[in-house]
Amino acid sequence: MPREHSSGQHRRLGKITKRGDGYLRTLLIHGGRAILRSAAMRRRAGRELEPLQAWALDVQQRQGHNKAAVAVANKLARRLWAIDRHGAAFDPKHISRKP
Repeated sequence: MPREHSSGQHRRLGKITKRGDGYLRTLLIHGGRAILRSAAMRRRAGRELEPLQAWALDVQQRQGHNKAAVAVANKLARRLWAIDRHGAAFDPKHISRKP
């Protein structure tokens, strides 16, 4: 799962490590690929993108497809952790507050 190495006003979010359940990591990365694919299809159809989809396509353009899929998986893992931790319902339009 992702790690965080933050101090003061600098927030440093880690990458997905190989610790933990490999099957869960696989599912998260497949989910990241699915988000990239659906975002590309929505863009081609001229439909409005969700904020996560727009971010994912931006990362894909800068870093490449595979790194973008892992970045989306990392973001999904963080969202799932927050939902579990706070007992909240999923809100696709939620914007995290910066500390």
